[in-house]
Amino acid sequence: MTKSLLFSCFDCSSRNAGPLHDVPADLLTEFGQSRVTNIYKKGQTIFYEGNHPYGVYCINEGKVKLFKSTAEGKEYIVSILKTGDILGYKAFFNDNSYIATAQVLEDAVICFIDKAKFFNLLKKYPSFSIKLLEIMSKEINCSNHNSISLAYNSSNERIIELLLTLKESFGVQEDDGSIKINLLLSREDMANMIGTTIETTVRLITWLKEKDIIKIKNKYFFIKDINKLLEMLPEQ
Repeated sequence: MTKSLLFSCFDCSSRNAGPLHDVPADLLTEFGQSRVTNIYKKGQTIFYEGNHPYGVYCINEGKVKLFKSTAEGKEYIVSILKTGDILGYKAFFNDNSYIATAQVLEDAVICFIDKAKFFNLLKKYPSFSIKLLEIMSKEINCSNHNSISLAYNSSNERIIELLLTLKESFGVQEDDGSIKINLLLSREDMANMIGTTIETTVRLITWLKEKDIIKIKNKYFFIKDINKLLEMLPEQ
């Protein structure tokens, strides 16, 4: 990846996509003065589950997966973060270790702010602290929903919910009316997100393709009929 690391937080193309989109100008200035920006290649790890947190990360460009590892070495993907998202900050609110590993899904540009500097900014700008708490609350609700889904929903329902979730974060409307999921995921990654085997995931994808609800082109998923997909979920 070729990208200049000398850019302003005010000019950052990812700012409008994340929690920094409406923060005070003074806070943005201090963010810019406090950050270190690094380039990560696809597959690189940002931090490991169990490590002590040293700061917070903001995704300027690229996508990152957060996953937990079981005792058997199997991955469970907790979430996938995109441009504008902040990660790594929850662990140091109560001085815990990271509960998941963060790994880059595609070449990325990621900014880092030291823990002490970030805490000072939270104290100085209470409105930003409240914003982070709101984000944490939404993430906890999402995590609770995923846990319930894994425990009680069928694999058919889980693959549908996964596609709908990815559509919300990565969906791009195409000229033909379909919705492109602008994210490259392996079958293994998808299996790790819905808590099933790769073989079952492949079967579920084939099932949805045969129903003419999705298609795959150049390894990207396209939702051809969002209404049909929604109709396949049980009534809440």
